[in-house]
Amino acid sequence: MKSKIAVTMGMTALLLPFSMENAAAHASSAIGKVTVKADHLYVRSSDSFTAKPVSVLTKGETVNVYKEANGLYNIGGNQWVTASSKYVTFSKTASASGSASTVTTASVSSNALTVKVGQVNIRKSADFSSTIVAIAYKGDSYSIQGEENGMYKIGTNRWITANSAYVTVGSHSSGQVSSSSTSSSSSSPNVVSYAEKYEGMPYVWGSSDPANGGFDCSGLIYYVYKNNGYSISRLSAAGYWNQVEKLSSPQPGDLVFFQGTYEAGPSHVGIYVGGNNFISATSDGIEISSLSNSYWHQHFLGYGRF
Repeated sequence: MKSKIAVTMGMTALLLPFSMENAAAHASSAIGKVTVKADHLYVRSSDSFTAKPVSVLTKGETVNVYKEANGLYNIGGNQWVTASSKYVTFSKTASASGSASTVTTASVSSNALTVKVGQVNIRKSADFSSTIVAIAYKGDSYSIQGEENGMYKIGTNRWITANSAYVTVGSHSSGQVSSSSTSSSSSSPNVVSYAEKYEGMPYVWGSSDPANGGFDCSGLIYYVYKNNGYSISRLSAAGYWNQVEKLSSPQPGDLVFFQGTYEAGPSHVGIYVGGNNFISATSDGIEISSLSNSYWHQHFLGYGRF
């Protein structure tokens, strides 16, 4: 965003005079104002980061804000700018402090979001430039705990984009991650034989379907358990770790979790097959490994059961 923008004749034709009077022509009452922090800031034709730029604001310009959606602010008509605090400073108007604007949405805590695309970064703070602490995969679901700067809070130091191009928001379903045919007190040997059918398939980042040519670690768990009568969501390894019953002694069909393999916290998951072995999707493909292996032993976290 800080790179120099060459304004061509075509872009020049798109430039519009931005002023407080122009923004005031919007029918709704303003909920606040934004001041541009970046050298240049695109104004887009709709509430999508992929929408066509219709103009450019420059550093220091201030415009009214009428609403927020999908991580962007509406500044009048079909004109939208990013809500990221990296690029703009937002200040709420006194008259809007008691309104139901979406600048800070306390009511979203009863909702959940589901990832629509292959993968989305989870960041440490409500800033698109903050540290990436985890990856959310397509189908992953999270409870929304708050909203700020175009991002949803999904946990302590866990933020994800609020852009509807990447996530869908709906009512939270408390029974979403539960077993429909198997109680939480029993494992499933059938899961093992089903998983072993895919031994040797390649590792495919973000995949939870063999039609894609392979799986990633949590995608394999989702596909295998779903096809053995379990009603579970597509979560990351950390997501599954937070859902399962923790065990001290596994049975075939239980889950095996590892931490710190490529990021802090639960980061890899496999299926216990017995004999101190487990099957999982690794960078070498879907393979059976031993828990006695020095690498897996070093990163071992624990066992779990749906």
